[in-house]
Amino acid sequence: MKNLDRFRHEHAEILGIAYEIRHLLQPDHVSKNAGMLHALLAQLTRKTLAHLLHEDRSVYQELLLSEHEPTRMLARNHAQSMGCFADSLKHYLNDWPDTQTLSRKPKQFCEQTQALITDLERRIDHEERGLYPFSEGRV
Repeated sequence: MKNLDRFRHEHAEILGIAYEIRHLLQPDHVSKNAGMLHALLAQLTRKTLAHLLHEDRSVYQELLLSEHEPTRMLARNHAQSMGCFADSLKHYLNDWPDTQTLSRKPKQFCEQTQALITDLERRIDHEERGLYPFSEGRV
C-alpha cells in the first residue's frame, strides 16, 4: 500500500477548518459571523469532497482489488460510510444555503454544525486508527 501521509495531512487541514468553524459556533454571534461561517463551510466542503473523491479513487480502489476478502470487506464498509457522510454533508448544505438562513436560525445552525463536525471527527479518527494502519500493513 502506498504512503498515506498525504491523506493524513488532508485530514489535518479539514479538521483545522472544522475547528475554526466550531470556535465561531455561538448562537448569539452567528449573525455577526455569518459571512465568515459561510465561507469556512464552503472551504470545508470543497476540501472534504475533494479528499473523499481522491481517497475513494486511490485508497479504497486499491483495497477493493485485494485478493484478501476481509480487506475487500473493510474497504467496502469504509467506502459506503464515506459515501453516506458525503450525502449528509450535501443535505446539510441544502439546509444552510446562505448567510441569511444561518442568521434566521442560529441555534439550529449551531446544533447541526456541531453534529456534522463531531461526525467528521469520528470518521477521520476511524480511518486514522483503523483503515490506514491496516492498509499500510497490507502489501
